[in-house]
Amino acid sequence: MLEDLGNLGDFISGVAVVVTLIYLTLQIRQNTASVRAATIQSAAQANAEMLDQFVGDPELYRIYQTGTHDFDALSPEDRFRFASIMGSMLHRVEGMVYQSAEGLLPPEAWEGGANRIRGAFALPGTRAWWERGKHAFNPGLRRWVEQEVLSDPLSSTDA
Repeated sequence: MLEDLGNLGDFISGVAVVVTLIYLTLQIRQNTASVRAATIQSAAQANAEMLDQFVGDPELYRIYQTGTHDFDALSPEDRFRFASIMGSMLHRVEGMVYQSAEGLLPPEAWEGGANRIRGAFALPGTRAWWERGKHAFNPGLRRWVEQEVLSDPLSSTDA
């Protein structure tokens, strides 16, 4: 009789372990989905912020337009502002590059921002700025720009 109770206890314990593992698996999946959704929202917000910085400031847009086409045509003060604009854009994309590499962000969720960077790098002023200032960025971002942006047909100077 005690042996039967012991066997029943072992069986119930085994079932409880299996149920617990199923529950934990479901919780991990739900958490992963929540993290992915938050990451996608963050990427969308970063893409919108890249555009928003020009909406309320025509002078900033003028500097961006001039700088992307001819960095050297800018005054020293405007070159600094252009470098800040581009730095801000790249740092926003930097997080997306990392999140994508980690599998948290599907490419389609941040491709708009990446294409905006590619479009900017298709222009000679941005390339001139990059050659002078790329040392200010971490090696992972520099590698991404060199391999994924500058090698992209959208970024070629023929585009």
